[in-house]
Amino acid sequence: MSSINVSLNESNFSPVKVGKDSPTLQSRWRFTEGESRIGIVVQLRGNASDILSGRHRVGETELPSGISLSTNGKIILDDVNIEGEAGGVATETLTYRFRNIREPDSDVADGLQKRVVGTRWIERQEVIEHWAARQKEGGHGKFKAALFQAWLAEQDPATRLAYGVNLGDGGEPVALDDSSQGSALTKAVAQRYAMGVQYAGNRMLQIEVSETWRKPPSVSGVCNVRIKAIPENHRPWFTIDNVDGRFDFVRCVDMVTPAGAMFARKVVYLCIPKSMKPADPPDFWGDSAVDELLNPSEA
Repeated sequence: MSSINVSLNESNFSPVKVGKDSPTLQSRWRFTEGESRIGIVVQLRGNASDILSGRHRVGETELPSGISLSTNGKIILDDVNIEGEAGGVATETLTYRFRNIREPDSDVADGLQKRVVGTRWIERQEVIEHWAARQKEGGHGKFKAALFQAWLAEQDPATRLAYGVNLGDGGEPVALDDSSQGSALTKAVAQRYAMGVQYAGNRMLQIEVSETWRKPPSVSGVCNVRIKAIPENHRPWFTIDNVDGRFDFVRCVDMVTPAGAMFARKVVYLCIPKSMKPADPPDFWGDSAVDELLNPSEA
């Protein structure tokens, strides 16, 4: 965690020079710590005209010169408030906070004011056929998707009730669990489908990024695409074990909306478990758990 080193001396509370060409102002500061922020509040007091002409801007990353306070960690000016009256005395209150590791100098210089990265698990409902198609062949055999679809379209109630399919060749109905054309897994899926179990739940990790910018940021403009990895500055700052080895990634949201004088950006990445790749994928699927025919790779 970032910290501060406080050097108490008379200059903290005496008239000091603020900046090379700035007027002599009275400066005070206090260190704040609470549930929502850890930071520094600085007050500059002097003639209203001097305060206004030398006022500070949100996004600055340095304390005013003359403040006898050193920070062990990078800061950013979060809020500026000026109170006073024309021709009289005014007070400028500057509220700083410590930056997190996803708020580097380069992004702040481009206008980034704040970036928060979080994760949550979501449940994705997939049709039971997709669930079955990604099961590796084992003791129940491989799921026969075409035979299952033929069973769904079977017109003879008795045949359908017996979990069989008429192939239209004049022969006997083929059982879904027939070892030569079907499988025990195909029949088991049909049994569940007949009970109303048409979906299977699967947990996926979702990475959500919230940003505030002082000017409109550049965005990709392309969503629902497979990406090779989560960008470094959008990765959670806490550890997720083996995130690159367990998931494939899709950027599904990247949007910017006005937020007062600022701009709010939201980016959402879906982390799809590699185990979701079908055991016998359709043509043009690709090598990952993401169907590249439907979600192409980012150029």
